[in-house]
Amino acid sequence: MARKLFFPRTLVSGLAIVAVLGWYHTEGNPMPDLVTQAAADTASLAPLTEAQISDQLRARLADVRVALSAAETAQQQAALLHEFDFVSRALATPAASLGQANEARALLAEIQAAFALPLPEGADAAQAALETGNIAATAPAFTAIRAQAETDIRRAAKAAYGLGKVAMAQGDVASASGFFRRASDLDTRHAYVKAAQSSALQLGQKEVALGLSNAVLQTALTEFGEVSAERAEALGQVAQAFLMVDKPADAEKLLREALAVGEKATGGKDEAQAKRLNNLAAVLRAAGYAQQAEPLYLQAIEIDRAAPGGVYPETATRLANLAELLVATGRAAEAEPMYESAIKAARQAFGPTHPDLAPRIATLADLRRGLGKNEAALPLYLEAIEVSRVALGTEHPEFRNHLDRIAAALRGIGKDSEAERLYRELIDITAKSLGKEHPDYGRALNNMALLLAGGERKAEAEALFREALVVLSKALGAQNADAKQVAANLGELLAKQP
Repeated sequence: MARKLFFPRTLVSGLAIVAVLGWYHTEGNPMPDLVTQAAADTASLAPLTEAQISDQLRARLADVRVALSAAETAQQQAALLHEFDFVSRALATPAASLGQANEARALLAEIQAAFALPLPEGADAAQAALETGNIAATAPAFTAIRAQAETDIRRAAKAAYGLGKVAMAQGDVASASGFFRRASDLDTRHAYVKAAQSSALQLGQKEVALGLSNAVLQTALTEFGEVSAERAEALGQVAQAFLMVDKPADAEKLLREALAVGEKATGGKDEAQAKRLNNLAAVLRAAGYAQQAEPLYLQAIEIDRAAPGGVYPETATRLANLAELLVATGRAAEAEPMYESAIKAARQAFGPTHPDLAPRIATLADLRRGLGKNEAALPLYLEAIEVSRVALGTEHPEFRNHLDRIAAALRGIGKDSEAERLYRELIDITAKSLGKEHPDYGRALNNMALLLAGGERKAEAEALFREALVVLSKALGAQNADAKQVAANLGELLAKQP
C-alpha cells in the first residue's frame, strides 16, 4: 500500500518558527507566543509620547543604579555598565527612542499574521492523486505549498528582524546581530543585510562585516536606485567595514562616492552628508592629509549650523574633531573656541548631564592648561567633576577615573587644596565600591601621598605610601610594577628626610 502523504495545517508556519530560531536558541521555543501576544497588545495601546518613553527610561536607569551598587562580580558589573550607558544615551534622545518604539510596534503588528496559516490550496487533490500513483497531478498543490512556504520564509525573516530590533532596544547587540544575520540569510532585503552589517561593526566582527559589504551595496542599488539617500548611506557604512580591516584607500573611495551620491540625491545639506564629510576627513587625517581634512570638517560644521536649532546629535563630535586637528597642527589657540562650541552643542543636543559632556569639558580645561591659562582651566575641571557625578553616579568606574585624572591635573597647576579634596573623595569611594584590598585603592593612596609629599606633610605621605605598598603587594605581588613604583616613591621620600 502506498504511504499516505499528509499536509498538516501547521506545516508552513512551522517552517517560519524553525527558520527564525535556527540562528538564535531560546529555551522552550517561546517566540510564537511572544510575537503574537506582543502584536495583540500593540493593537490595544494608545499612541506613545516622548514623556512616556523618558519616564520609562528614567525608571530603568534608577533600577540599574541600584543593581550596580549591589553587583557582586565583574561580569555582572560589566553587563550593568553596558546597560547604564545604553539607557543614558537613549534618555538623552527621547525623540529617537520614541521612533524606535513605534517602529518596533509596527513590526510586531505585521508579524502577527505569520502564525495562523491555512492549508495549502489543492492539498486534498494531491493526497488523492498520490494514492492512485498519479504524481503529475500533484503539481498544483506543490506549487501552492512552495509559494506559501516562500511567503512564510519572508515572514520568518521579518520576525527575526523584529526580534533583532527588540534586542537592540534592550542594548543586547550580540543577540540582535544573530537575529539580523538570520533575517538576511532568509531574505536578502536591504534593511536586513544593512542591520546585520551595522551590528557586526558595533561588535567588531571584521570578517562578518566585510563579508556583508557586497550584499549591502547591491540591495541598496536594486531597491532604491543608483542615486538615492539609501545608497549613499550604504556606501558610507561599507566604508566603515573597510576601515575596520585597515583598508583606508578603499574606504576613501567609497566615502567620496557616497558624498557624490548624497549630493545628487538630497542636495548634500542633511545630517547624513555631514556625517560622511566627517568620516572622510577622519580618513584623510589618519593618512596624514590634515590640510585636505580641514575643509571637509568645516563643510560638515556648516551643515550642522544650518540645522533646526543649529545642532544635530553628532555636531559636538564634529566640532571636537576639527579642534583636535587644529591642536595636532600646532594651532591650539584656534582650537579653543571650537572646543567651547562643541560643549555648547553637546548641552543643546543632549542636555546638561549627558555622559559625554564631562570629558569634553575636561578636554577644554586641558587645552587651556596647555596654553598657560591655569585660572581659566580650574572652574572647568571642577565643573567636569560635577557633571560626571550627576551623569554617571559615584558608583560608576568612569567617575573614579575622572576624579583621579582631574585631581592629577589640578596638582599639576598648583591647585593642591582642590586636588586633595578630589583625592580624598576618590579614596573614600574606592574603599566603599571595591574594598580596601583592591589594587585601585592602593593606587589612590599612592596618588594622594604624592600630592602630600610635595608639601610639608611628609609624615602623612609616608603613612599613605606604606599603606599603599601593603595593599598592592598583597593584591598583585611585591614584584608588580605598581608595587615597585610605590616602594620607589617611599624610598625617595625617606631619603629626603633629615
